[in-house]
Amino acid sequence: MIAAALIVAATSCKDDDDDGTISPSLDGVLSIKGLPEFVLGGTTLTLEPEGVTHPEGEELGYYWKVTPTRPEACTTKVYNITFTDTLQTCTVYCNAFAEGYTGTSLTSYVTVVKGGKDGSIKGIDFPDDNISTADGTYYYKTIGTQTWLVNNVAEKSSGKAYRDEDVMSDVLGRYYNYDEAVAVCDGLSTDGMKWELPTIDDWNTLFDYVAQSKAGAKSVAAALMADATFNGMTMWEYETPVGDITNGSGFSAIPVGYANLATVTFDGVYEYAAFWSATTADKDNEAYSVYLLFDNPSTSMGARDKGSFGASVRCIRK
Repeated sequence: MIAAALIVAATSCKDDDDDGTISPSLDGVLSIKGLPEFVLGGTTLTLEPEGVTHPEGEELGYYWKVTPTRPEACTTKVYNITFTDTLQTCTVYCNAFAEGYTGTSLTSYVTVVKGGKDGSIKGIDFPDDNISTADGTYYYKTIGTQTWLVNNVAEKSSGKAYRDEDVMSDVLGRYYNYDEAVAVCDGLSTDGMKWELPTIDDWNTLFDYVAQSKAGAKSVAAALMADATFNGMTMWEYETPVGDITNGSGFSAIPVGYANLATVTFDGVYEYAAFWSATTADKDNEAYSVYLLFDNPSTSMGARDKGSFGASVRCIRK
């Protein structure tokens, strides 16, 4: 089947007939229905091509390959693929062809991920203390006089996951607007343990403590950042002003950027971390968030729209 499929694909991709004339093209633009950007290991997807048709209304042939999960070629219209547990990015190739026509192809990518402590994010030494919910396990640590969550909140009751794909919630945490951020911290509270969204004063207390102790790092930022990887790829880019990332404080910040919740778009991944504070700004519709940037040894803050700005959430114990 592999050899036959390869021959068909090669024939369908010819640009010229034997007499030197150019073959006509198929109509439309090829896309793949049911193809997410991220999946969990063991997920089975049913993929179906769409968007391209035969100019004379005849049936098209389709040729598929998914590497490295299933490198052998397959000719079928509806394609079923089960992804292994290996944390990797897979290439999905689909070619539409018809005799006498120039074929059209599409290459897409699917990344296999895993959430939690032993998942896609590596390089963080989580403490033993934790609280668990139906949506995730949150680890906490005492830093100076404060106790902080040291991974991003991922409660699915609100907020958005990266790329709006829920499998990423327990990998990077979710992006919340201001009211959602206040609510998710309050929702983690129990009779014996109260959690709140930190105020700017809380954040400054953390930053001042780290600045005084340096926690074995060249800069405050380096002591707050985790030298983490995502599926083996380094997350924080090294920059001389920041210095070697030590995560000496144990805060374990990772660069997941921010979300525009109005347009459901995401920016700043691998460049900075953004966290909400509970402190409102002068404008009624704004509150402050704090930032760690890959090229800035210090911390920063700014006022952002409460409704449309989506940031990560870390809760503080009160």
